[in-house]
Amino acid sequence: MRRYQQTTPEAPAEEGSIPVIAVGPTKDAMRWQMLEDSDAILVLGGAVGTLREVLIALDIGRPVVCIEHFGVVVEYVT
Repeated sequence: MRRYQQTTPEAPAEEGSIPVIAVGPTKDAMRWQMLEDSDAILVLGGAVGTLREVLIALDIGRPVVCIEHFGVVVEYVT
């Protein structure tokens, strides 16, 4: 497991035992890197940001698994 976040001066190298991957100055850069590093995407709820991640994942050919009845993004995608 990894945690992705935007690059900032105060970005920690890890949070507990979870390594923090600091990538790019924007959330879109973070999303692209996170999805490039993933084998598949599991969608549980979310809003506009999650929808962007689903669309990027589909664009780069990653499998997307949506759990039905679990948030507005899942209802929109399925």
